[in-house]
Amino acid sequence: MYLDRVQARVRQYPQLYGRWQPCYPSWANWLEQQLGLRFPPAYREFLLWLGHWSGGLLDGISCCWMHLEFNQRWARGDLVEQEPLRLPTLVNALPPDALIFWREGYDRFAFFRSGEGDDPPVYSWQRLADKPSAWEPTGKSFVTFIEQELEQALRRRAALEEALTRRTLPPGGYLGRVRARYEAMAGLLPGPIEGCSEQEIAELERILRRRLPAAYRELLLWLGHHHSGLLGELAISTDTLLPLQKQARAWLQADRVPIRLPDDAFVFYQRYESAFGFFRLSEGEDPPVYGHLDDPRQPRFDWWHRHLSDFVMAQLEESIALAERRCLPQ
Repeated sequence: MYLDRVQARVRQYPQLYGRWQPCYPSWANWLEQQLGLRFPPAYREFLLWLGHWSGGLLDGISCCWMHLEFNQRWARGDLVEQEPLRLPTLVNALPPDALIFWREGYDRFAFFRSGEGDDPPVYSWQRLADKPSAWEPTGKSFVTFIEQELEQALRRRAALEEALTRRTLPPGGYLGRVRARYEAMAGLLPGPIEGCSEQEIAELERILRRRLPAAYRELLLWLGHHHSGLLGELAISTDTLLPLQKQARAWLQADRVPIRLPDDAFVFYQRYESAFGFFRLSEGEDPPVYGHLDDPRQPRFDWWHRHLSDFVMAQLEESIALAERRCLPQ
């Protein structure tokens, strides 16, 4: 197996294992047909391992049809033909069998040629500031490229976890700035709001058999009984939250998509059926927020916000913007 070392490395981090979501062989076959390319065995193995979601560790790696197709169209057409006034651009055309599998914004990409072996060499292009640029060999194979990307991602992850561990409680709590913003605009916003008690939170944690993050506990204490639509479709009552944990997993099964929620996922937001937001109970006191959108063509989890407090602030700002529009003269 080409990715044995990479997979063994990931298994050293069991807390990340639930993030990785494979794709089906039929999906890989469909991608080949759409792109008109034969995937090298090493890349096919990669897709069958985590071709639907890499959990945010390898975000630059393109797996879904939308991203792969865009990469090809952009590099072969737009970048070469439609950017002549925005130098530098790609000056040497891509080979017909090139597959751009990694992209960093609009300034860097990497590709391999499907006809250059089972673990093909990787080539890369980078936009330069003062002159046209060409793609060049990196001296790495596809597997080596993935190994190095993974190590860089793990180092970033370790630095983030260390920062979260050392993070001190902000003045006013994790939601202090959110509450301050609400109080400043309270006369414009719907009401009333009503929090729940410490005892009710303790009962919820007892049922879940897990401790809730401090930021989410603050949210429940602030408006855990009623928020009058202030935060959109945020679920807060235990009558809603507990069934939602099972419903979200049932939606994924009913849609027959090849992704599953991590065991420590806590679903707290439902936008419409099969679209929901969640955080992981193992990712700190103000955890990142992830989401799933109801699109069976591209089943995946997306990274929504770096912190739960950022997500709550974004929901509040939407309510403020809506309230301000309603106050405008017709």
